Amino acid sequence: MVGDTLITGSDDWTARVWSVSRGTCDAVLACHAGPILCVEYSMSDRGIITGKYLLLCLCCDLIA
Repeated sequence: MVGDTLITGSDDWTARVWSVSRGTCDAVLACHAGPILCVEYSMSDRGIITGKYLLLCLCCDLIA
């Protein structure tokens, strides 16, 4: 969680960006062909890194 923002991965092949205070989904990122098992926010790049398997990671830019 970064500030008010929570990032989740799912077995529906998406990562989602949530507003905790509003309880709303602000973005759906569909960039995998399978379940997303891990997510991380990169403070330096302002992007989301998602992982499907140990050796497959994708980076999605956040646009404020």
